[in-house]
Amino acid sequence: EPWRFVFVGNTLSVNAWVTEVLPKRIFITKSMYSFANSMDEIAFILGHELAHLVLGHVSKSNKLELQMRTTEIVLLSLDPTAGVVTFGVVALLDLVRRAVEMALCRDHEREADELGLRLVALSDGDFDLKAGAKFMYRLHTMEIKSAVTLLDTHPPSLERAQRLYQESQKLEVELAKNKADKPQLSWTKRLWSLVGSL
Repeated sequence: EPWRFVFVGNTLSVNAWVTEVLPKRIFITKSMYSFANSMDEIAFILGHELAHLVLGHVSKSNKLELQMRTTEIVLLSLDPTAGVVTFGVVALLDLVRRAVEMALCRDHEREADELGLRLVALSDGDFDLKAGAKFMYRLHTMEIKSAVTLLDTHPPSLERAQRLYQESQKLEVELAKNKADKPQLSWTKRLWSLVGSL
């Protein structure tokens, strides 16, 4: 089955995602597509989403959630008050579970940013490697809040923009050193060969 890009409308959410439940699909909201200023930014977004699959983030998150919920059930079954303490324990365990899951999600986003940028850099599509940083900075300027809370799934966009900018500078130097030494596959061939191996 070929890969598909699924555009999701009727939402103001600037978002894109992948899931193992519906394989070989990258979902992107129309708001995200409209928010992107260039194909360079779209390339970064797609690279980022592919990185989530390559790194197994969806499976890791599902496994952690199952482990945390199992722990909740075991602890709740040990409640000697037959439910009196359970309400408080459930609320506390739920908060702890969500905080742990969201911290993992933020780490996954950082990893996907880095690998996604590297995937774009490995192409010979002459994409602007700073496009991801520019995209994240624009996203930062439209966000209402700037501090991370325990329940945020993503790191602050400004932090991501700064990290992407620094990483893009390193990759540009690395690519300049390696460009003369290695023949490059086309960006689409490289992308589809990566996607085909998933």
